[in-house]
Amino acid sequence: MKKDKQTIKKLLPFQATDLTALEQYLEEMAAKGWSLKRLSLFAEFEQCEPFSARFNAEVLSSGANGTLPDETRRYIDFCGEAGWEFVTNSRELFIFMTGDRSIPDIVTDRSERVEAVTRSCRAGVVYLWIAAALMLLPVIGLVSNLLSGAGLASQMDHEIPMTMISLLMIFLAAYNTAIFSKWRRGAELALSEGREIPYYDLAAVKKRRAVMLICLIVVILAAVLSSLGFFSGEHPLLRGSAVLLTMLISIPVVLTMLDRRRSLGAILLAELGVAAACGAIMALIALL
Repeated sequence: MKKDKQTIKKLLPFQATDLTALEQYLEEMAAKGWSLKRLSLFAEFEQCEPFSARFNAEVLSSGANGTLPDETRRYIDFCGEAGWEFVTNSRELFIFMTGDRSIPDIVTDRSERVEAVTRSCRAGVVYLWIAAALMLLPVIGLVSNLLSGAGLASQMDHEIPMTMISLLMIFLAAYNTAIFSKWRRGAELALSEGREIPYYDLAAVKKRRAVMLICLIVVILAAVLSSLGFFSGEHPLLRGSAVLLTMLISIPVVLTMLDRRRSLGAILLAELGVAAACGAIMALIALL
């Protein structure tokens, strides 16, 4: 997505377990003549002359309201004195760079790094499971209808497509949990053997993105076709509103995953607000 001729924005859904992949990606962009300026869900790059650089990604405490804790500021100053320039950060993810290949890598306490990455990733996994739990209502409805004697054909218009979406959400939550658990086991083994902590590289991250993209396409396609009455041959407006409600109710969870400093109470309040708003819209449509 281009902002102008000299600046581009790239979607960077890297996790804290993907520090090696992020470093490799930034080095590739630098070699192509793109310098990192800002980092969030989207990374902003500014065009420049191609250059060779090493990058180091660290998970540090970012504090609240954009104010960095004193400990983090001292760490940034320490890295600067060692030849590692602080580039930017996105919440707890901090990026350092050096153009000198002879400078040693940033050395930190490995056990503290494991705990920092664990805290960051565990929050994301929990929020994803919350989103999956919110999508379980269609599954409950499908089972209830089957127990009541309803046939599968009568549920093709809504319950079955939404159940498929729910199962895919559960799969994504389980998939991300497995990725994190695998990294955690490898990190603990590395700690016990005195080795460097292994992080996922760019190849592993690309494979993960492909799986998630396929699931996302299936979810969106099933939701759209269900809302249009494709599976039943009918096109009632209110039938699609149920799909809309289920999709919209997960928006606060997604937003919270992007800003993990929000509390669980804030998530629940946001969910109730969205549910109430969608319910009011559905009631208004029914009256019209």
